[in-house]
Amino acid sequence: MARIPHTDQAAALLYHARNATPFLSADGQPCASLPGSIDSRHVVPIGSAAFRDWLTNAFYSEFEMAPSPAAFRSVLRTLEARARYGDFPSQELSHRLGFEGDPLTPSKIILDLANPSGQVLEMDSHGWHIRDNMHHSFRQSITTLALPRPVVPVEQPAGIALDVMRIGGTVLYVDDVDATADFYRRAFGLGVRFFDQELGFAELETGGSLLAIASHSLGEFLMPGEYTRPADARPTGVEIAFLTNDVPATYAKALDEGATAVSSPRRMPWGLEVAYVRGPEGTIIGLSEPPSAPVENN
Repeated sequence: MARIPHTDQAAALLYHARNATPFLSADGQPCASLPGSIDSRHVVPIGSAAFRDWLTNAFYSEFEMAPSPAAFRSVLRTLEARARYGDFPSQELSHRLGFEGDPLTPSKIILDLANPSGQVLEMDSHGWHIRDNMHHSFRQSITTLALPRPVVPVEQPAGIALDVMRIGGTVLYVDDVDATADFYRRAFGLGVRFFDQELGFAELETGGSLLAIASHSLGEFLMPGEYTRPADARPTGVEIAFLTNDVPATYAKALDEGATAVSSPRRMPWGLEVAYVRGPEGTIIGLSEPPSAPVENN
């Protein structure tokens, strides 16, 4: 294929870049909003590998050749200048979570699902909805993983509530999500089924109800002005209960992996052997034999 002159390559690259909207982030980084699916867009820094790959692919799709380094550098400088001095105002870029309205009392919270379709999960006082993202700017990195689509609950007829509320799970708010999840893995064999480092959130495999680990910073974001970190990292009044066929062995294993003793194994008047430890993050953890039959009241 005949070589395209540098000036023509630069013009062709700029032509393909017309689908990108250059702008400056609130912290001063030149970025571009790129088309994703038909109804969504995603944001990348202009100097990132993701943007270079996008523009190179557009050029190659037409000419079946790579653009020259000189033409590419020229176009990147031009787009960065457009981001700084062009017509589009600077924008705030969110990391995974965004909001609408007052930061302390947001009218809507937006969660970036980071999936190939570019969708977001919008949450407000009326519930949640999955939307195509055309209005919110999120910063993603190579560690940003796609989140699974939430399960849509069975719709109830208007005006009719569920007869029985169901507990969706338990969330422990901690200083170090990674270390806490690792403790529950080592001490009790709970695998991590989902972990988002940027969000500060992990879900553990319990074989039953959901047990999640979240960062204090996530709690402060979700409950602005109302979330309070536990004093001296020792939450009280809440117990995470595990059933085990061997309470003494499970108790000893938890202590070996970093838990502190609260109450050693002993037989209760109702016949079950129980013990208590405190996790490294401060949570009280109860260990009990599974009941073989319903307890009778005498």
